[in-house]
Amino acid sequence: MDILGSVCKYYTVVTLQGHILAGIAYGLVLALFLLCFHLITGRARSSKTYSRQDITILVYVSFTFVCATLGIASNALQIQWYIRSGSCPGSALGSLGKVGDVCFVLLGWGADGLLIWRCVVVYQGARIRHWVLPTIAGFMALMSFAFGPMHGSHYTNILSIVIESAMLMLIFMIFVVATAFGVSPLYEIMATEALLQVQAIASLWVIFRVAQGKAWGGSTSDEIDRNIITFVTAPRSSMDV
Repeated sequence: MDILGSVCKYYTVVTLQGHILAGIAYGLVLALFLLCFHLITGRARSSKTYSRQDITILVYVSFTFVCATLGIASNALQIQWYIRSGSCPGSALGSLGKVGDVCFVLLGWGADGLLIWRCVVVYQGARIRHWVLPTIAGFMALMSFAFGPMHGSHYTNILSIVIESAMLMLIFMIFVVATAFGVSPLYEIMATEALLQVQAIASLWVIFRVAQGKAWGGSTSDEIDRNIITFVTAPRSSMDV
């Protein structure tokens, strides 16, 4: 019984540490939610109208924030129950509580839906030909040399790609899998508790760029295509005359 009690106590400590990590991540969720809400409502007030996209985004960020809030509250109540009853966390998702489990799934669905929407926006103006893929590597190298390093950098820098692809969520999921099968299954509980909030952070981060007007939009592809026409030409020397 002493050994079992020690193991349960250790599990509870790890679960509490995961909740603290999730609480730090929840602070970022709150900040991103307020920033997104402020930017979108401010833009709507300046134009004196709410577009369909503005309303949809406001509903989405509010839904994400509510799920993140309910998730961390459910996690806190579940940990209190573990401490008072002396029980062990049964599983990683079990440490979130029943409400937390539902919020975890809903946030995952919401993040996936957001990525699908961004893919539609990015590729809706693309004109794909059957010969593009074999020549794209050489074409990009030539264009990069001709246009200079600043061409399209607003949309194609590494940070933009990381944010708009929600790579933060993917990286953290890899960490969860590593803790479950490689490092220590015990720390899967800690990682899963934080993952609930990371899903919300990744989604709100994308929305924040959309609200700022920095994300890839429907006209971005046409804008870059127009810039491609402008070539960087070298000045003529006296030898050419």
